[in-house]
Amino acid sequence: MYDDKSNEIGRKLFLMDVSLTMLAFLFSFFLKNNFYFNEDIADFYSHVALLPLILALIIGFLSYFGAYRGPWCLTTLDYGWIVFKAVFLGMGALLALLYILNIEYVSRLIILSFGLIEFAFIYSVRIGTKRYHTTCISNKKLYLRVLILGTGERAKELAQKLLQQSEWGVTIIGHLDP
Repeated sequence: MYDDKSNEIGRKLFLMDVSLTMLAFLFSFFLKNNFYFNEDIADFYSHVALLPLILALIIGFLSYFGAYRGPWCLTTLDYGWIVFKAVFLGMGALLALLYILNIEYVSRLIILSFGLIEFAFIYSVRIGTKRYHTTCISNKKLYLRVLILGTGERAKELAQKLLQQSEWGVTIIGHLDP
């Protein structure tokens, strides 16, 4: 059944993924320049220039593997596997492009640490989303209240289908006989 709340969660997850991807990249750049003293200082602008490509790869793979579906149809393990595949393939494609184009001024250490941080950030958000959904369902917090017009057989079938197919839950408050 079509549910606006699940679409809204998908849009919010998309925006969170974009924000967290940029944050993870900047954090991995910060870690490389401040905690790996035996390495050269990486150039900020040459690395930030990769960010649009990284965003396209990560968001593209997340979308392809179905990470923006509603939280009712995926378990936390499903989310973990989807995020792992998306980050692993995204980083693999980026490293392959860097190798093929012979780009040596980009730190591979930043890319690898970014992949680990990115997985942790995005998976944490998915776990939080799944818990929020489970809490809302168990508390009947966001249940849709429905008044059905009619008391016949079709009205009873409609009530059964609404109760079975709603992603966020439905409370039938009654039947109104015209």
